[in-house]
Amino acid sequence: MPQIRVAIIEDDSIWSTLLSEYLEQQGGMHVSVIAKSYEEALAIDIKQIDIALIDLSLDKDQEELQGLKLTKAFQERSFNHAIVLTSWDDEDTIDEAFQAGAVNYITKNSYEDLPIMIQSVYAGKPLIHGDAAQTLLKSYRQEKDMRDLTPPEKEVYILHKKGCTKKDIAQKLIKSPETIKMQLREAKKKVKKAKNF
Repeated sequence: MPQIRVAIIEDDSIWSTLLSEYLEQQGGMHVSVIAKSYEEALAIDIKQIDIALIDLSLDKDQEELQGLKLTKAFQERSFNHAIVLTSWDDEDTIDEAFQAGAVNYITKNSYEDLPIMIQSVYAGKPLIHGDAAQTLLKSYRQEKDMRDLTPPEKEVYILHKKGCTKKDIAQKLIKSPETIKMQLREAKKKVKKAKNF
């Protein structure tokens, strides 16, 4: 049985070494490459790997999460086996990772679950890890509830759900408070109807 070729993309060399040793001990998988930056990872020949484990914070000096950018770049190269392995655990980041093309999302505290997650992705039947499952379910339900909203109503409703006041939303979207109030009222009415359907 061929070994699963894993790439670790992680800027913390101690963590990547420990992770590599852990995966090699599991049997059935081999860490074929370790990249320490976005640039190094872009140079990986994706035909030579089966799974990529991508940390989101590849450059502490960058405000943008380089791992999200990399996941998207891999997907654009038709590589669809990126697993995000990171310390970030907020819902927005989890959503962004899946939108960028991640096939799974695991926090570093759950690293012991990696072998089964890697095997499931390699077999073409990814198991969504518990670290991401709740967020994905919530996103799915929210999208379902918002299916009848117009794009402007959806934008206003999402900002409201994130805790923005009507005044904040009006300033952010450069609209009058009355328009926001009307769009939000209409959005809530449609969401309530969708939930009761």
